[in-house]
Amino acid sequence: MTPVTDLTLESIQAGGGVWVRWITPEDVDFDHVRILRVLGAGPITGPTDPAATIIFEGRGSLTHDFRPIFRPDPALATGRARQILDLLVVPTQLYTYAVYAANDDATVFSPASVEALTTPDIPVLVEPDVHQLLMDYIDHGLARALASKALKIPKNMAGQISALSVVSALPRLDDTTWPVVSVHLDDDSPSDYALGDVVQAYDLTEGVSLPHLGYLSLLSFSIGGWAADNPVVQRSLYRILKGLLMGARQLLTECGVLKLELTGGYREDMQSYDMPMYSAEFQMKAWVVSRVEYPRPATIEDIDVVSAVSQTAVC
Repeated sequence: MTPVTDLTLESIQAGGGVWVRWITPEDVDFDHVRILRVLGAGPITGPTDPAATIIFEGRGSLTHDFRPIFRPDPALATGRARQILDLLVVPTQLYTYAVYAANDDATVFSPASVEALTTPDIPVLVEPDVHQLLMDYIDHGLARALASKALKIPKNMAGQISALSVVSALPRLDDTTWPVVSVHLDDDSPSDYALGDVVQAYDLTEGVSLPHLGYLSLLSFSIGGWAADNPVVQRSLYRILKGLLMGARQLLTECGVLKLELTGGYREDMQSYDMPMYSAEFQMKAWVVSRVEYPRPATIEDIDVVSAVSQTAVC
């Protein structure tokens, strides 16, 4: 049996848990994984090590990493990338994890893939970095649009534009090369709206979904495509940005966003700049789970929001 690959551990501040992520092998007899954990630096001697705790046995949840949009990974396309969230850990402690691939009746195991991690000290609220996700995603999409000539550039400008800048604030007249795209939070204050909500968290320890109190944060973004003195570029940017933002829905959902709202339109500004400014503007609102309160430690696989926001997020 071939071992799992790309085993990674990631500490999360909220609840002091650990994401365990891996890519399953392509062996025809592969059925599931067994994950063991020990306190300290190990070692873990095998899939039945009595000194280790079996924290999970199954296939795990599908996972998605936005980076393969730029560096495609066939494992993600075929659903071989998996993850679980382990909350049965204590802050500041070192843990070692071993993941074994197994056949259907757990009589054949692969060699172990092993990683160790020290959990963070103080739990705080954390959210997915939606702002950076949007900027990276749009930056890559605009580069592809330029390369494929999907962005309509007037002939007199064709030789001048080799790339489009994506900035995190409204563009300024000085030192700005037009056209430009901006992606920024409408409000720079912390997004601590903390809407009390009920969520269903799938507890692997009990094998059932249990209700928990969760808190949602509301993020509001403005995305603009700015074209100086050229409505042709404005209309082209509107079409491309709309397509990119619609395509970002699955990406953002799989990275932890629970619900999206998107509106868009055109605007002409003849006064704020020394030249006519034609912009394509979008507003995006995103809800994310900022905290889930667990009544006791647990190993969690899926989180479903069951009131206020009625979409499902696989975490």
